[in-house]
Amino acid sequence: MCDYNPMLTLTQGSPAGGTYSGTGVTSGQFDPSVPGLGTTTLIYTFIDGNGCMGSATSDILIDDCLSISETEASIIQLFPNPSTGVFTVDAGSAIIEHIVIYDNAGRLVEDLGNMQVSILTIDLSKHSRGMYTLSVKTNHGTDRLPFVLDK
Repeated sequence: MCDYNPMLTLTQGSPAGGTYSGTGVTSGQFDPSVPGLGTTTLIYTFIDGNGCMGSATSDILIDDCLSISETEASIIQLFPNPSTGVFTVDAGSAIIEHIVIYDNAGRLVEDLGNMQVSILTIDLSKHSRGMYTLSVKTNHGTDRLPFVLDK
């Protein structure tokens, strides 16, 4: 999620009737400009009629969202894009050290951990269609690449 996106009304908590909390959350709305760049955690808490409490958390990535010219300067290639699920990440002469994938809302989808490769095939076919962001850390820096999963 970009730090300049408008406030997001939080409505996905289940069962309905709970409350949301976290940095940037006010009256069931999340303002991505408040927590700053990086990952922030939103919490949904529900208390039933017997006083039993349950909660769920969701990590949201707040990014400054690269401009087109910065993205075009990326050394990382991601193809095919869009894809039905299997992508190739090619870092050229760079070494891929870590890959993290976020959905369009900034929630963490996959953390592929530490690695030392220059080309990698990723199978995301188990995930829903939509827009995602691939964050690739190499020995030259970190690039964020948008991609579409289209089944």
